[in-house]
Amino acid sequence: MPKQLQVRVLRSLQEIEPIQHRWDNLAAGNPFLKTNWLLAWWKHFGHQCRLLILVVVDENEEIIGIAPWFIERNLVCGRVIKFLGSGRVCSDYQTILCANNRYVEVVNELARWLVRSNCDPKLEHAASERWDSLDFEWIQADDPIINRLIENLRENGCLAVSCSEPNCWRIPIADSWIRQIAPLKKSYRQKLRMLKRRYVDSGRAVIRFAETESDVDETIDHLIQLHQRRQESKGEVGCFEHVNFQDFLKDTADRFWRQGKLVLAETRIDGLLAAASIGFVEDNVHFVYQCGMNHKMHKLQPGWIMNAFLIQHGIQNGLNSIDYLRGDEPYKRYLGGVPVQGHRIKVTVNSTFGKIRNALWLGGVAGVFKSASKDITVTEL
Repeated sequence: MPKQLQVRVLRSLQEIEPIQHRWDNLAAGNPFLKTNWLLAWWKHFGHQCRLLILVVVDENEEIIGIAPWFIERNLVCGRVIKFLGSGRVCSDYQTILCANNRYVEVVNELARWLVRSNCDPKLEHAASERWDSLDFEWIQADDPIINRLIENLRENGCLAVSCSEPNCWRIPIADSWIRQIAPLKKSYRQKLRMLKRRYVDSGRAVIRFAETESDVDETIDHLIQLHQRRQESKGEVGCFEHVNFQDFLKDTADRFWRQGKLVLAETRIDGLLAAASIGFVEDNVHFVYQCGMNHKMHKLQPGWIMNAFLIQHGIQNGLNSIDYLRGDEPYKRYLGGVPVQGHRIKVTVNSTFGKIRNALWLGGVAGVFKSASKDITVTEL
């Protein structure tokens, strides 16, 4: 009789190190599932939490699935399982890593482990790994892996709800500038042509990509300054207000730069710093993670000029697309972006406390969206 699949629990960075290469292979195409991103996140944001990396191995001891999770304890929500990279960092496209064509086996085994961890006293470390809820941020709406996991847990009595999240936006890259802007509305074609002619072609605007370690350090600092000053000008608190976020992004940039997958650039107009952006390239897709613009130069439209440079960079390097990630800012649609729907999923153990926690969570999420004047769609799964 062949050996069945097994779930192994990794609780320390030392246990993760031997599987990093396999982990990154399974995460191909998504920088936010790579160890560069997730282990840097754990280093800077994982305090007070506990790692819960579930590794699924087959009968040949080959890793065919990894759930990159951690457990966070909360007085209201209890023990909550989340993806590494959750929270302030905004890691998009979260999912379970699976070998090709084996996600059904992986998901079934993970669901079985999750159910057993709450009801089987013989399971090793069961007491420390019991959970009250799963809280998954920005899951692609049509992700078959997560959707199957949720359905499996529902069949075992769990409660599940989802709420809408802002879209991610992906712009296909053509093989020439003319073909790139051809599908756009006439007004945006004209705008891009004008900006390219007036600033890019004339040399008034130039872009510099960080190539050396000192370039990376300097450009990151410029990005932070631009982003924070712009937020302050609007009376808002920027994400870089938190020192651990600054340290995280610098750490991550260094890790991706060493692998040749960092796209960190700044644009100057008439010699003045106008915009900066940071992103990562995986499988010929440029994921633009964070940008900063000089708010005092807004009449020159530095954001549009920066995007023109990034699109041109994508054309010149044969990229398939640029993904501007989460957020429904109009410019993403104007540049030809295609929306990718996402949602946040909450799964709760079906108990009296579980129902109470579910209601409190939904009330809290709705309150946040209401205060931000945003619509929210909540759906029972």
